Amino acid sequence: QTSPQALARCPSLVIVPRSIKQERNAQAALVETALRFSPEVESTADGYCTINLSRVRRTDWRQQMEAAVQTLAGLHLSAQAGVGTNPDLAFLAAHHARPVLVVSTPAPFLAGLAIHELDPSPELLSVLREWGIHHLGQLASIPRGELMNRLGLEADRLWERAAGGKERPLRLVKPVEEFVESYEFEQEIDTAAPALFLLRRFLDHLTLRLENT
Repeated sequence: QTSPQALARCPSLVIVPRSIKQERNAQAALVETALRFSPEVESTADGYCTINLSRVRRTDWRQQMEAAVQTLAGLHLSAQAGVGTNPDLAFLAAHHARPVLVVSTPAPFLAGLAIHELDPSPELLSVLREWGIHHLGQLASIPRGELMNRLGLEADRLWERAAGGKERPLRLVKPVEEFVESYEFEQEIDTAAPALFLLRRFLDHLTLRLENT
């Protein structure tokens, strides 16, 4: 719906304009925090990053990720972290983390997840639902070759993720060399108070981000 249509149906709705600069700053802060725990970090997507924890003892995984969530909270960023044996599994675990979830046994965790969590195309999702397949455990129980022969490569990739995914190399990012904070005012400001408030917040954020490097 358009904004006027949404407001007509829900007058209490609050519409917040998007700020690309602030989103970039948040992603940069996320990656910087991740690099504190491992030199091998991938900026996977907006709001997501993937960390290689293979050099960290398994017994320390939860503690490390809880520390990362707390660090981001200090930057006013709400975060959750999932740990798994490969990036796909970790991604799914992060979706269900409150705020940290370590998946030690993938099969029981994956079996109960809904098919739509893997974001298949609408066409493939419709076919699977017609077949009575609603969860990843049901999909993984189908012979992989038979599924690919009937539904193609997308279904094959979906089966692989439903079965626990596979290891892949991360697209590593380099540590940032520039630290920037910015804010876009919706209206002009005519007093110094709002600017001073933001400048103090920017200094706090930049200090924390520099401490993480």
